[in-house]
Amino acid sequence: MAKKARSSETTEKKQRKQYPDRDTRIAMADEKIERLTKLNDERRDLIEKTEAKLNERKAALEKSEAMLKKVINRREKLIAAKEAPAGSPAARAQKAAEKAQFDELKAKLKAQGKTLEDLMNML
Repeated sequence: MAKKARSSETTEKKQRKQYPDRDTRIAMADEKIERLTKLNDERRDLIEKTEAKLNERKAALEKSEAMLKKVINRREKLIAAKEAPAGSPAARAQKAAEKAQFDELKAKLKAQGKTLEDLMNML
């Protein structure tokens, strides 16, 4: 079998894509800069929103932990009250001592011009 000769007329050469000139490359770089700047701005906004949510959630967690401690303390006091006999002289003496300490604390705070709420806020 004889090979057919290719004629240059029947086959078309692919034309190479011309390399863009400097002005075109500058314009492409400008478009890319604009696109990336916009993308970075959007990401900064998302980060700020996320940080705001994070701060809100941290504050909510702190409040929840404070409430948990308060409930745990209340439970412990209730258990202690349940275990101690109601009319025992030791229980009455302990209550009187606690009341005396509390009154002394109130007197000291009053001398300094502060209230119990101020003390609680400091803690």
